[in-house]
Amino acid sequence: MKRADNRLLIIAALFPDEKAGDGPWSERFNGLYGRLFRQSAGYGTTGWYALDVNRHYEHTPSGEVGRRKSLAAFFGLDLIWGQFRHRHTTLLIAYPLFKSRQSAYSIFFLLVLAVLRMSRRVKICLDFVDPPLMITKLYVRLLTLQKAIIFFRRPQEKAYLRLAHSIVVNSVEMGEHLRADYNLSSQEIMAVAMGTNVTDFVPDPMVGRRREFTVVYGGRLRGDRGALELINCLTQVNLTHPVRLLCCGPVESSLRLPDYPWLEIYPDLGYSDYVSLLVKRGDVGIIPYPANEWWEKVSISKLATYAAAGIPVLSTDLHHTTRFLARWNCGLTAASWKEMAELIVRLYEDRDLCMELGRNARNAAESELAWDILARRLADLLSQRFGRSLA
Repeated sequence: MKRADNRLLIIAALFPDEKAGDGPWSERFNGLYGRLFRQSAGYGTTGWYALDVNRHYEHTPSGEVGRRKSLAAFFGLDLIWGQFRHRHTTLLIAYPLFKSRQSAYSIFFLLVLAVLRMSRRVKICLDFVDPPLMITKLYVRLLTLQKAIIFFRRPQEKAYLRLAHSIVVNSVEMGEHLRADYNLSSQEIMAVAMGTNVTDFVPDPMVGRRREFTVVYGGRLRGDRGALELINCLTQVNLTHPVRLLCCGPVESSLRLPDYPWLEIYPDLGYSDYVSLLVKRGDVGIIPYPANEWWEKVSISKLATYAAAGIPVLSTDLHHTTRFLARWNCGLTAASWKEMAELIVRLYEDRDLCMELGRNARNAAESELAWDILARRLADLLSQRFGRSLA
């Protein structure tokens, strides 16, 4: 048993109400930090929220958000008091959020980390997997509002990043962007991709051999995520080849989709039903996102999900995703939607290629995208950075 002053403290989310429920971000906390905690059992504690020995992630009704936030304030004070009593941690993994209604708590934890940073014993590592400012710039349409949000949030983000000894991101490209954008010099960037629970998926040996050929999109149907382009692409494909499009995710209220016989939409699927549909009916998984500052750089969670299901991945020309598909030979990239339609037809007609890419995708998931592997990678990175074994 390690001494108490060598223990790892994991804070899964400072404001967990924003991350509760199904989705890639809550799955990251479940999968990555849940496994990291179990792998470092005897060296770790959870302190406040979300993780313990038996439960990966704790869902609490939204009506109790206020109570949890008061506990957050208590926990912050306890962190400082515990440090002064020399009974606390040498590593801190935190996840700061900057939603507008949480600004007071964001500033409060910024002050907590500033106090902890004064101790040489405490090493702060921030998981910055989806930088709020980049999300804001991606989705906020009103220019004046965006400028106001950036004016208030950027100093907070910069302060958090400057306080950290290390920063966890989900891709090397995102780390390079943060380092350049915020002029980070001493902070080490650690890239840990978005993964999945690979054992939840048992690939269907009939992938690519089914009489019916189905393209699956597991995500929100939004105009700014390529939804209309995806529908138009499959419309062109179906002029010559009978290909179904199965969409698993909510539809943006302003989006009006035609009622095509080859289009199926499941807006409210739970995780297990989504996995079942993906495995039993999917022949190809598609990522339709437009190339921009965000999607070009990040590790996309549905890439891991498609790969675990053992189906090939088709993607728009996104830098990080394209590199992964090429390295594992588990999918194809299209530079335009015309080319995307051609690639769908190619896989429809060449089922052997479809099966080969699917097998490679599963190998990629088992070798690189399983949460167990990613948790060990993060533990190794933390050990190398701070000189303490978490194995």
